[in-house]
Amino acid sequence: MPPMKSDPPQPPRHLAGTLSLDQLARRWKTSRKQIRRLMGHQLLGFVQIRGSFRVPISEVERYERRQRSP
Repeated sequence: MPPMKSDPPQPPRHLAGTLSLDQLARRWKTSRKQIRRLMGHQLLGFVQIRGSFRVPISEVERYERRQRSP
């Protein structure tokens, strides 16, 4: 029997509930530069944790809802 795939590792507790710019860029099929542009124009909230920019999942979902609304 082939080995079973293991679950992906859980993010450290202080990063839970956030996405990195790379993760968000993959989710939205865009570039990190575009994500940073949205952050710079204050269209997307973010936090800085240990020198890394992270976007809370709640902000991602809020932005996605706004984009779907007429």
